[in-house]
Amino acid sequence: MNNRKFRFGTLLVFLAAMTCTVVSSFAQQTRDGQDLLKQMQSKIKQVERWNRYANTFSEELDSIYGDFQKSVFEYDERFNCVKIDYYWFDDSWMYDYTEKYAYDEQDRITMIMDSTEGHASKSVFLYENGEWISDEYEYELDGDEWIAIGKYTYEYDADGHMVLSVGYALEEDWMPENKMTWEYEDGKLQNDIYYYHGENSWNPLTRNDYYYNAEGLCREQLQSNWEGDWTESWKVEYEYDEVGNRHTETTSTIYELDDWVYTYMTEYFYDANGNCYSSASYYNGDLRDWELESTMTYNYDLSVPVETVAGIMMVWDEELPIHNKLLDWELRANDDGYTTTFYYSNCVGLNEKTESLLTIYPNPAKEKVTIDGIEVAEVQVYNAIGQLVKTVRNSNEIGVEGLPEGVYLLHIHDKQGVSHTNRITIAK
Repeated sequence: MNNRKFRFGTLLVFLAAMTCTVVSSFAQQTRDGQDLLKQMQSKIKQVERWNRYANTFSEELDSIYGDFQKSVFEYDERFNCVKIDYYWFDDSWMYDYTEKYAYDEQDRITMIMDSTEGHASKSVFLYENGEWISDEYEYELDGDEWIAIGKYTYEYDADGHMVLSVGYALEEDWMPENKMTWEYEDGKLQNDIYYYHGENSWNPLTRNDYYYNAEGLCREQLQSNWEGDWTESWKVEYEYDEVGNRHTETTSTIYELDDWVYTYMTEYFYDANGNCYSSASYYNGDLRDWELESTMTYNYDLSVPVETVAGIMMVWDEELPIHNKLLDWELRANDDGYTTTFYYSNCVGLNEKTESLLTIYPNPAKEKVTIDGIEVAEVQVYNAIGQLVKTVRNSNEIGVEGLPEGVYLLHIHDKQGVSHTNRITIAK
């Protein structure tokens, strides 16, 4: 099994066990494939998203330390992450394994390689028709030779949303193993379905349906298992505060009485800058009352905007907003817990050469913003939780009339090959 997927997949399964579900034993055994597939896609997006942020940052994330593990990051001259070394602690720091990343001339990720003593694996990504990954090939090192063991193929709609992913294993030929489909309406995900391949046909396994509130925020995710027909198994309901930050997340499961029972709940709390500074998770242990299971606290340097800090998006939960430099976080569960501390080293951001020439106005904006001082090649607009909401090419004007009020991050590429990151506010 791919070493990287085993590590991250195991973590993902553990979290799912904490936050979700009671499913059939067959579904539990086969959901690993779905989780690993989703995690791989999430990993690619996370690295790409991190590097989009990191290209213009004036500080570099150097390492993450804890009492039991450490991760050290290295960057190339374009501030793309090229290497992460992982360590574990046993009287002294002991090397565990390494991840390496490679990129093309457009800073698109082309390879992720894991290596540890006696084992190495890698995934290679191919692109067609623009910025989207068309194929992913998995290899393991056998002596001095890389042996192909699996691949994924991806398809997208006209808006760049992934609509199909198919996984294959290499036997005498490429044999299909699993696939996922995604359906969208007005740019919003409506459902995803996971299938496994058996007896020469595709067999559905699990399905997620997504429902939205009037503001366009997801209010419910409903999962069903295939048992000759779709049978609802669990759901997650979301509530938001007045500015659109997630306030509560509640998981319910259908038990023997065919009724929904609350099983887990998480509450989120935000500071004046919109950063999540704390969360509390509860477990409905006896199905009658909530019991506190764990808490998370986050500390920030409120004087430093997040867009001046590199690397944070690699480790940050993209579902939560972050606006300032992260210093540490702490998890507490009963009498146990751990703290993760972030250390930074100074470096010069690429955009510092021309930052004084760049002007964006009006800010706050209602209908459009104008970029002066450079010739724009492309602008990517991200909302407060890191979602890409708009892309504009070859124009110094960006229409924002269709975007909700809030804070947005502009990642700007000029025609001289320099990148810039700026924040704007939309106020109607």
